[in-house]
Amino acid sequence: MRTKTITHRVWHHSLTKKNLGGSDAESFAEYHVNTLGWPGVGYTFIIEPKNLINTPNGKRARIVYANDIDRRTYHVGNSN
Repeated sequence: MRTKTITHRVWHHSLTKKNLGGSDAESFAEYHVNTLGWPGVGYTFIIEPKNLINTPNGKRARIVYANDIDRRTYHVGNSN
């Protein structure tokens, strides 16, 4: 049950280089949960630049929806 209304949304990016390992939802979740001890991945959307899928408009990076948009999640605590 939510006790406070969400009043702001923050668009935050990882700044992970796509040619390096760890630029995918599984790696972010692994780090956030097992290294930082968070209850889940800290992002709502994760764009996987190396995981291309076919769309009617050609190949596009896969977008993983990791959390509902109306949920408060960990991250951006110090605004990076």
